[in-house]
Amino acid sequence: MGHLRLSDVCVRFGGLQALANVSLDLEPGEILALIGPNGAGKTTVFNVITGVYKVHSGSMVYGDTPMTGRRPHQILAAGIARTFQNIRLFTAMTALENVMVAQHCRSRSGVFSAVLRTRAQRAEEARIRAKALDALAFVGMAEMADSVARNLPYGLQRRLEIARALGSEPRTILLDEPAAGLNPAESRDLMDLIRRIAATGVNVLMVEHDMKVVMGISDRVAVLDHGVMIRQGRPDEVQRDPKVIEAYLGQ
Repeated sequence: MGHLRLSDVCVRFGGLQALANVSLDLEPGEILALIGPNGAGKTTVFNVITGVYKVHSGSMVYGDTPMTGRRPHQILAAGIARTFQNIRLFTAMTALENVMVAQHCRSRSGVFSAVLRTRAQRAEEARIRAKALDALAFVGMAEMADSVARNLPYGLQRRLEIARALGSEPRTILLDEPAAGLNPAESRDLMDLIRRIAATGVNVLMVEHDMKVVMGISDRVAVLDHGVMIRQGRPDEVQRDPKVIEAYLGQ
């Protein structure tokens, strides 16, 4: 299914070693939080997984398929979707249209079929719409399908980004600081949503600074510091580790 493995991944930018022999395993249905101080390499890990950055050494395998060197659209088609720290919605489009866009990696109709509005193309468009509505319903936004994205409150825009990622029918979802800017009630709702995502068998890799969220829902926590993986384990184990306390959590 969606077993993701990074093995001894190294990434360099000029003379800077951004990641040094980073290994990571993400099991189907697991919630894994990736934490660390600013500049630790967390976003670099996301960009490696999604094909934005090339690795200088090491490998990535998804299920039984080697993914090292694959392009972003190929990785999305394989079942890995992501959200962003800075919301990247199509602000002039409706919530439904934003989620429908994510289905492009699953569509088969070409330009010719779209122009002629063939029966197959119309059936596929209906399927895409239905899938998008399902994703909106899953995140609790079914009644907002026709709302323009820029008119939604910030918390709902965050939720819409997750719906759009789910719209691509992923087996793995990467959440980049999903709780950023949320109030306590919204954070609790987010935690419930992430648990429900994992319960469907989709595994979740999450970069997050809110330790209440991290410690409250993660099955495991991985800690990066200056591009080096210094600890992986259960939340309670990681929370007590002196190296983690020194590097990130603070005395």
